[in-house]
Amino acid sequence: MPKLKLEVGSLGEEVKNLHRNLAKQGFAIPSSELNRAFFGPLTRDAVMQWQRTQGLPVTGIVDERMNAALEAAPQSASFRLQGSGPVVSPLEP
Repeated sequence: MPKLKLEVGSLGEEVKNLHRNLAKQGFAIPSSELNRAFFGPLTRDAVMQWQRTQGLPVTGIVDERMNAALEAAPQSASFRLQGSGPVVSPLEP
């Protein structure tokens, strides 16, 4: 089984899960990235901001360790990324 590595350009179900976990942390994900399950520059910015607040290396890349920490983190306050445009909630089914 390949190791998890999500970065700008990644697509798919793992990115959808990342978006849901970021939303639980209060990050607004832009619909342009959310609707396509796309790890774009604004998803990277949210990842970097979360990494910074957690004292993790700020890489903008989601590996297995960072993903596990994000999944285990308690729900947090809302973040709004500058220039993120329209957002939709990835928490809705």
